[in-house]
Amino acid sequence: MIGALAGVAGAVILIGAASVLPRERRPHFFAILLGVAAGIYTGADLAAGVLATTGLAALAGFVLAAAFSMDRPGVLALLWFAHAAWDAFHYVGGLPVRLPADYLIACFAADIVWGVWLFSLRPRSAVVQPDA
Repeated sequence: MIGALAGVAGAVILIGAASVLPRERRPHFFAILLGVAAGIYTGADLAAGVLATTGLAALAGFVLAAAFSMDRPGVLALLWFAHAAWDAFHYVGGLPVRLPADYLIACFAADIVWGVWLFSLRPRSAVVQPDA
């Protein structure tokens, strides 16, 4: 429970920090943060003296996808949800992880909050009314 609360609190703090940026630049901050979040897994592997190819592939995938979705908040939101799934997969033991369980829970919670917030930033399309 503490991990989830910490994740939500951290997510809200970073949303507040990003809110000082112009609206169109806010997704850029979270695209960069996604690369950092993905890199934490690889960093933990390297710190433990392990070079996990799965982690490297995930890092490359998240970084490339984030780079190409910087101006697409809806797509970036989906990437944060994918990272939450990555956290959950590690948490249930799908892949070995060298991070504390509380970190995984906090990261999962933050990922969900950021995904929802980024989804709210996506451009709204105009609804065309039919002629009467």
